[in-house]
Amino acid sequence: EIGSDSFHGVLVVKSSATLQPALFHRGLANAALGAGAFLAEERRVTDIAGGIDSYAWSPDGTRLALVHTARTEEPRDGKASGAPSPWVIDRVIFKTDAGSGYLHSGIKSPRIYLFEPATGAFAPLTAGGEFEESDPAWSPDGTRIAFVSSRERDWQHSDYGDIHVAEARAGSTPRRLTDFPGADYGPAWSPDGRQIVCLQGSDPKYWMYNQTGLAIVPADGGAVRPIGRALDRDINRPSFSADGREIHVLVDDDRERYLARIPVADGKAIRMSPPSLVLHDYQVASGKTAVLAASSTHPAEVFAL
Repeated sequence: EIGSDSFHGVLVVKSSATLQPALFHRGLANAALGAGAFLAEERRVTDIAGGIDSYAWSPDGTRLALVHTARTEEPRDGKASGAPSPWVIDRVIFKTDAGSGYLHSGIKSPRIYLFEPATGAFAPLTAGGEFEESDPAWSPDGTRIAFVSSRERDWQHSDYGDIHVAEARAGSTPRRLTDFPGADYGPAWSPDGRQIVCLQGSDPKYWMYNQTGLAIVPADGGAVRPIGRALDRDINRPSFSADGREIHVLVDDDRERYLARIPVADGKAIRMSPPSLVLHDYQVASGKTAVLAASSTHPAEVFAL
C-alpha cells in the first residue's frame, strides 16, 4: 500500500493509468544486471526452532555467528487435559512489554551460536552459564569473535554489558576487554585485528542525559582509550577505514544524521556527507562510500559519496 513501510515503488503505465509494482521491480533488476550486478535466487540458510535475533558472517563465508534465544514449549502438567503448569520465574527481569511476555524458565537468555551452513553444525560459542550475549563481530582473520555480555555474578542486576573476545570455536572461554560502569557495545575490528573500536555510553548516574561516544581497546587486552569526545554528539555504527587510520561513524546532530571520519591519531571529526540529510546506513569498500539517505521531502535512497 502506498505510504506504508512495505511500499517500495511502482511503475505508472501512461496508456492505461495503471500502477505496476512488478514491472517496476523487474526494471530495477534489469538495470542492476546492466550495471554489472549479480542477482542470485534466495535460499534458506538456517532452520532453527525459534528463529534468530541477529547474525554475522565469518570473513571466509563458511560460518555464521547467530544470536539465538532458545525457547521450550509452555510447560504442561502431563495430564490428559494438557493444562499449562505454573510458570517458574527464576530471573530478576521476568517480563517484557513486547514479544515474549513473561520470561519463564523455558525462555533462555540470548546466546551466540556458531553455525555452519554446509554441515548444519550448531553450538554455543562460549561455555557455561546463561549470560546474555549480543553484537558478534568476527576478527579479520576469522579466528576470534568480539561480542557484548555481562558475565558478573550479579549480571541480572545490570542493564549494561562489556566487550569480550573469544576464540571462534564452540565452548571457548571469553576474555573481558572493558569494565566501564556504563554501556559498551557495537564492537568493530581494525583491519590488522589488533584493535577494537566500540560505542560507550555515559556513566550510569547520568543515564537520563546519556550520550554515546567512541572508545578503542587493544584486542589482546589493555587500556581503553576514549576518542573523538570533543564532537559532543551521539554517534553510532563505528567501523575502521581500510588502512586503520580512521573510524567512520554516523553522527546525530539537529535533525540530521551524517557520516563522519575520525582520525585515530587526533580524534577530530571530519564531516563526509552533505547537510539536510538523514543517513540510515553506510558501507565503505575499495575506497568508495555508499550511503542510505533520506530527507524531509524524499524517502531513503542509495547514494554514492
